[in-house]
Amino acid sequence: MILMVGAAILAPAGVTAIEVQGDVKGTWSMEDSPYNVVGNLRVPRGNSLNIEPGVVVNFQGYYRLLVDTMAVLKAIGTETDSVIFTAQDTAQGWRGIRFIHAGQLSRLSYCRIEYGRATGYDREEFDGGGILCWSSNPSIVNCTIRRNRAEWWGGGICCEEHSNPLIAGNTICENSATYGAGIACSFYCSPLITRNQIYDNSAKTLGGGIYSRYSEPRIEDNLLHGNLAKFKGGGIYCRGSKPKITNITVTQNEAVRVGGGICFVFSQPTIRNSIIWENSCPKSPEIHLDRSTLTIRYSDIKGGWKGTSNINEDPLFVDPKKGDFTLGEESPCIDAGDPESFQDRDGSVSDMGARFPSWLEDKR
Repeated sequence: MILMVGAAILAPAGVTAIEVQGDVKGTWSMEDSPYNVVGNLRVPRGNSLNIEPGVVVNFQGYYRLLVDTMAVLKAIGTETDSVIFTAQDTAQGWRGIRFIHAGQLSRLSYCRIEYGRATGYDREEFDGGGILCWSSNPSIVNCTIRRNRAEWWGGGICCEEHSNPLIAGNTICENSATYGAGIACSFYCSPLITRNQIYDNSAKTLGGGIYSRYSEPRIEDNLLHGNLAKFKGGGIYCRGSKPKITNITVTQNEAVRVGGGICFVFSQPTIRNSIIWENSCPKSPEIHLDRSTLTIRYSDIKGGWKGTSNINEDPLFVDPKKGDFTLGEESPCIDAGDPESFQDRDGSVSDMGARFPSWLEDKR
């Protein structure tokens, strides 16, 4: 069933694709897929749009999908049958999914979101290449968010103005932005960022993997590798923030100036049970502090760092050259985490670093 308000649906004889634009609600089904987007889309205030597994949403031009005030978008695929948001012209792209004061029940699960482009004259336009959360708290779970670009913040995902989304179990890769190529959090956001692989993202200035500005993100059980910042914070950059960082692996990231792994400016971070190893930068390759206070414990930092039970030992990844950052059997990081933190699946003391396979259940 497809319900449209003030929209055009065109399905000429012999053509299986349905053309959509304007206000949309109801259900988009696999039977009617693909949906070719020929104008801006909006889920109107208080309405909902459900997109079923296997649906392809193909943007024919530079159009957006806006989820308006108290509206709900549920695009829920399966492990073997994703919902795909893509662009017919991958160079021009499309304007991404924009949650603006959206309903709490919005959820993207097993989606592929690619070739979003955020450009324009204000933050609702030039932030969030793939997904923008503006005073919105969607769940973004088990998605692939790749090859998106933002003119300013958040190539893959941007959280703005008191947004607290769940970002869990995603692959976030090959995105670009000026700030926060993978994920950006700006102005009083507290997202839960957990169990993601964040790699090969590139920021023109700050935060190749994750960028936080005046926010308090929880960053847990993530692997960040191969990200680049052409100024500071190859893996993570935080300014005026209080991130809580637990069980992350930050490796093989690069910054051109300082903080190849992580850079903190005017921030009060805590780090526990983490591995920060073999990042690159001319100065402070692993962690750079600028007028910040860092509490770090039970972690493995190349070059060492003062703090309870921190170590400076090769974590012995299984095959880092091929992107396998699981811990080898002889790794000093096994069972070396905080004994008061969550136990590993086998009931033992937590390891340092991101845990594979991930087993923590969603916390919301």
